[in-house]
Amino acid sequence: MYLELKDKSGKVYRSFMNDRQKPVIVINDTEYEVFELIQSQDNSDALSAAQIAELDTDPEIAEMIKQSKRDIMHGSIISSKQMIEMIRNGEL
Repeated sequence: MYLELKDKSGKVYRSFMNDRQKPVIVINDTEYEVFELIQSQDNSDALSAAQIAELDTDPEIAEMIKQSKRDIMHGSIISSKQMIEMIRNGEL
């Protein structure tokens, strides 16, 4: 399965077979496996490929991801359970 994505700026992302013989697309140095194409029949919460590509090119989101990776590497993380508890307690 091969796929082409085009973002709002007109940049085209093409899938290719990686060294594990899986179809992938590389966006911002991150490899995404092309798993399954699903045609949406309703106005669900699913993101389109174009929306995902747009998010991947957003510098603010890219910085948030980098910061998250640094936090994980330094052990500065909390569990989902802890986060929910902090929200319930009005700490966030």
